[in-house]
Amino acid sequence: MSHDSEQPILRQIHDLVAEEHQLRSTHTGIGLNSAERSRLDAIERELDRCWDLLRHRRAEEEYGANTGGAAREGADAEDIPEI
Repeated sequence: MSHDSEQPILRQIHDLVAEEHQLRSTHTGIGLNSAERSRLDAIERELDRCWDLLRHRRAEEEYGANTGGAAREGADAEDIPEI
């Protein structure tokens, strides 16, 4: 995978991590309400899919094998929603 082709996935990961940290840090000691908890759960699932997609693509490039190429639930770069 060329470095440039990783950028959309890495940018999405960066944005999701920033949102996750913001949610956690602004609610330290007071907890999250149900909407915030739901959003945090969604962020965690999306981060898992993004990292899986990146790992699959890197493995395909490195080993030349088709590892399925898709992350959890069949996500692809085009499936990664913008925030």
